[in-house]
Amino acid sequence: MEYKNSCVWPPIGESKLNKREIHNQEIAFTIRTATPEDAEQLSELRLRIDGETEYLDREPGEAFIDVTGFKQLIKADIEKPRNLFLVVEVDGRIVGFPRCEGNDLKRLSHKVEFGVCVLKNDKLLADGRFYNTVVMGRFRA
Repeated sequence: MEYKNSCVWPPIGESKLNKREIHNQEIAFTIRTATPEDAEQLSELRLRIDGETEYLDREPGEAFIDVTGFKQLIKADIEKPRNLFLVVEVDGRIVGFPRCEGNDLKRLSHKVEFGVCVLKNDKLLADGRFYNTVVMGRFRA
């Protein structure tokens, strides 16, 4: 299904396994739902990102998630309708990931925990459209 401008990802009731390719003059990247096959890259990426900044809530290596842990997390997020785990790829390699974890309690179902990790030296950081696309969940034609 093709999405128009300013469309929320994914539309309610549709599969999370959507994929969107974004192109501009400088860079092309793909945003898609994480799969268990991404676990190894995600484990290495998260550890690397933890060491790139002092602004995250973790020290490098703290609260480490191994390949098995990421596989379990991805499978759980695919099954839970209030969770969404996306990956961002450039030239076939994962350079970042946003994750949204919802709440199963009815009175707290409007609240989520949201995080975004992107490699510090990647071109995506310089592109403001990346944040508009991933964080705000919007697409530009």
